[in-house]
Amino acid sequence: MGGTAVAHPLVAGYLRQFDAAASVLPVHRARELREQVVAHIEEAAGPDASDEEIAAVLRGLGSARVLVAEAVPGRLEGLDPDRRPTAGRCRRLLVPHQDQQHEQRSPAGR
Repeated sequence: MGGTAVAHPLVAGYLRQFDAAASVLPVHRARELREQVVAHIEEAAGPDASDEEIAAVLRGLGSARVLVAEAVPGRLEGLDPDRRPTAGRCRRLLVPHQDQQHEQRSPAGR
């Protein structure tokens, strides 16, 4: 392919879906998560990945909508269990931002 994996039409389409889904997140969190998704794609696919390799990487990420839902507490409630992502899928992409971890550990009023 030559160039970067992000320039691939399949990746561009996935990132459009991701951006639409991520509109429910705070801007800084959406940006941070997108950067992590892009870094993962670049690392997993490499600059000369074939269409098949790109498609496999995107399948591994799963639906952009579900990926974003994993980043929003309580967002997976009511989602068909067969459509929920596996526990290990993209764990490093979904590590809560340090500020969110701090808020979860020390809620106001305690």
